[in-house]
Amino acid sequence: MKRIIVFAAALMCLFALCSCGEKKPAIDTNTPSSNDWRNTIEYEGSFFVNKELKMLYALDTGSITLWDNGGNGTPFQTLEYDTSVANAIERIETEDFSGDGNGDIRIIYSESGEGKRYTLFLWDVNTNKFAECRLYNTITDPVLNSEDNTVSGVWDLGIFGKVTRVYAFNETSGLDEVEIILHDAENVANKIAADTVGGTVTLSENYITIDNKKCTLYISSEFGAENAYIVHSPEGEWYIDQYCFGFYRQCLDGGDGTVVLGKYVGKAGTAQHLANAIRGEDAEMVIAEEGFINGIEATRYTMRGESGGRFAIVCDVANTWYFAESGDVFTNVHIATGVAVSDTEYVFEIPTIEDEIPVL
Repeated sequence: MKRIIVFAAALMCLFALCSCGEKKPAIDTNTPSSNDWRNTIEYEGSFFVNKELKMLYALDTGSITLWDNGGNGTPFQTLEYDTSVANAIERIETEDFSGDGNGDIRIIYSESGEGKRYTLFLWDVNTNKFAECRLYNTITDPVLNSEDNTVSGVWDLGIFGKVTRVYAFNETSGLDEVEIILHDAENVANKIAADTVGGTVTLSENYITIDNKKCTLYISSEFGAENAYIVHSPEGEWYIDQYCFGFYRQCLDGGDGTVVLGKYVGKAGTAQHLANAIRGEDAEMVIAEEGFINGIEATRYTMRGESGGRFAIVCDVANTWYFAESGDVFTNVHIATGVAVSDTEYVFEIPTIEDEIPVL
């Protein structure tokens, strides 16, 4: 009998020890109960914006609906987006894309052989809402530099090389361009020279301003003489002044791997436009001369048409334009259409050396 009592007591102690070591299942506070508002909505997933804020999201073509997991069930925000990718809603990304410690939302914008572009919605700590990051969807295969929270992308300019643009995230959920890096510029300058005027190029310490942009200058030389100035803007736009006449033209991709010349820039470009409007043909610059028309300082552009023959277009300092088929007698023409404004004739005069000597 004593053995039975002792055995029973041992079993009770063993049961008590096992009961003391048993763990109760943890309560998942993020799982909605049967009467929770989260059971009344359809959502695909959730993510943490930060330690305090968890978002639920539902996706539709062109829109993302968000709910604050700790809210009352009222939609927190609806984001609208554009995309050319059929399965975009299956490829939403929710992580910190700006490096500020807050979760963001990214969805595919376009996809091609050149790479991927995305629409990015950043968490704005000023408004406690998501805002679309402007310019982000122009960056192909964006790369985040976590050291300085900048994002960069590479643009392929074809025969004109590649350019890397670096952007910094600003306080208004946008991007500010902080650096542009043009790759293989010297090789491109040599190719432009080879396809146009010949010669080899050297980098100059001087700069040229075109369209209010400070452009890097290369000098092309052949047989010991300068035969062209070749320049590029920070963004990788290339121009050439053939034979150093003072007229810069765009350098364009001819489509067959060679460089072709495009329109002149600045006032020379306007003169070229007027030549086409008046004569119905493109023209090349021959020479520019400073003088006066109607008593006002002006520049005369002598041009040669595709069909041959020379003519002249004048622009004064007031941006008034004149045309002459030959000689120095000009007619005032409309800057856009080239149509004569009046029948009045004006004479272009170049000061002589005697005119420039002051009378004592």
